[in-house]
Amino acid sequence: MRPSSPLSPFPSSFPSSSPWVANQCHCQVVKAFKLFTPDDKVKAILVNIFGGIMKCDVIASGIINAAKQVTLKVPVVVRLEGTNVDKGKRILKESGMTLITADDLDDAAKKVVKAASK
Repeated sequence: MRPSSPLSPFPSSFPSSSPWVANQCHCQVVKAFKLFTPDDKVKAILVNIFGGIMKCDVIASGIINAAKQVTLKVPVVVRLEGTNVDKGKRILKESGMTLITADDLDDAAKKVVKAASK
């Protein structure tokens, strides 16, 4: 499978609900969390997703699994928008994780600034 662009981990044609895609989402979120967590200057993480092709429920599951795998030392604010957004928000809410959810980008920005200032 060939990536859709040099920056994308996803092939140019893929079923967005496949286990391969879910695993790629999880791996990318783990990499991002591992990149940010050692830096003492990072006070909070904002995950802002507009899922047109990727489904928000798959992304939400990837975020939760990554958060369980990586020891997060800072608050994480998650804003989801797109396909299966309600399902994704429900997955985040029911996860029992201390993730902060936001309704839109403006709300997410306010919440991440507030979380970072604590």
